[in-house]
Order: sequence, then structure tokens, then C-alpha cells
Amino acid sequence: IHNLPTRYKYGINNLKEYIPVKLLKTRINRLICSYRKYDEVICVSNACKDRYTEVFNYGKTYDQKLTVLYNALDMEIVGEKGNEKVELKLSPPVFISVTRFSIEKGVDRIVEASVRLKSEGYDFRVVVVGDGDLLENIKQRIAEQSLEDVITLTGYMPNPYPEIKESDWLICSSHKESFSLVLIASIFLGTPVITTDCGGPTEIVDGGKY
Repeated sequence: IHNLPTRYKYGINNLKEYIPVKLLKTRINRLICSYRKYDEVICVSNACKDRYTEVFNYGKTYDQKLTVLYNALDMEIVGEKGNEKVELKLSPPVFISVTRFSIEKGVDRIVEASVRLKSEGYDFRVVVVGDGDLLENIKQRIAEQSLEDVITLTGYMPNPYPEIKESDWLICSSHKESFSLVLIASIFLGTPVITTDCGGPTEIVDGGKY
């Protein structure tokens, strides 16, 4: 299980809403039937394991082995790439987020936080690395809030590790995450992290210890 299973709660007010809700419930029931056929299910974090039990087993224990196996990351390669030349140099303090521009990643939260910090007179910069369906929407929000001098969108970067290493903080603003290799890399590179309570990342930082 590489994602964080979620059982959404939808209200049904009309036929238009009824159909997608019915299809979603049917899909979940099919997944339950499928997963029950396996002797073992491997999850990438304890958060995934707990959510799997909640969503697909309705909180019950079945005759099935549930194992947690964290995603692997070659730290030697991370260290080598982290020492390469920095493409983007900004004056500190710099916050960086390496993410995908999709709803569950919560990039809009970074924009909202930047509005507040700027209004309170703080001097800071935010670098958001990544691409996705909501990129243009975020660009529009940044323009509407006059944050072009604060937030820099780099788009996709094949090697974001030097930027992570040079930044003062790494941000995870997600609504849900099964795990986060970016957080692991950031901690290894010596850049502290700020994360929402969204599943795997909470486990990685051990409730704030790291």
C-alpha cells in the first residue's frame, strides 16, 4: 500500500450526487474483496497500516499478515547530489517545498501562510519545486496576493537536493501522505522540516522529535 487509504464522507442530496457516491462505495467493496484474497499486505508506514485496517477491514483483524516496510532511499546518492551546484540562490531565511501541485499536497496552505507572514512584516522567501495540474491556479493566487517577491515556483527540477540543503527549512503542507522520501532526504541533508499532521510524515519526525 503506497497511498493513504481514505473513506470519504459524502452527503447525498440529489441523483447527481448519488451516482458518484454509489460508484465509490462499489469500488471500495471491490478492493476489500481483492485484498482479502492475499496472505500478506505490505504498507509503507504505520499510518498506512492503521488506515488500511480502518478503511478496508472496518477496524477489525482478519487472518492476514499486515507488515510495515518503509520506502527505501539511497542516502549515498542523496549526499552526492546534495553537493552539486545550487541553481537558485536566495537570501535567507528560505523555506522550500518539493511537491506535486495537486489537491492533497496542500500547496495553497503555503500561499495562505505567506500572506500572513508578509502582512506581519517578516522577511523570508519560499521556493516551491514541482509541477502538476494546479500549478496555474497557484500562480494566479500568488499574483492576486502580490507574493511574486516572496514565492518562487521553479517547476520540475531533476535534482532538488542542493536547494534543499541550502534552505533553512523544508515544508510538507499535505493533507495526507503515506510516507515522504523528501522529508527523509531533508533530515539527512541537515535541513529541518515543518510538516502537517498528515500520516507518514508525523511518523518520520516522531511527533516532533526530529
